[in-house]
Amino acid sequence: MKFCVSIIVLMLSRVVFAETCTQTENQLNGLVGVDSASGNLVYGSLVSEKNQCGCNFVRFKEQNADTQKSLSVLMAAKLARSTVRVDFQDSEDCNSGWRVYLE
Repeated sequence: MKFCVSIIVLMLSRVVFAETCTQTENQLNGLVGVDSASGNLVYGSLVSEKNQCGCNFVRFKEQNADTQKSLSVLMAAKLARSTVRVDFQDSEDCNSGWRVYLE
């Protein structure tokens, strides 16, 4: 019985603790804005030569980030034609935007 519980705990721990990913030097050449009627999703189209996370877009959800502040940073970067660093909570999910920084 203890063996079965140990197996289940190990499997769940792999699901809960997804690997994060950081993608740098992203340009916002495409769409940037609110991606839902409620305003709780923010979308940004990314162009990056490095493309470390394999994402050509980022989506910030209210579960992961303050969407209003994320939108503010993305808009500032787009208007200033500056690059951004984006941190994803899950390295395999471009919809898991977590943090964004002007570079």
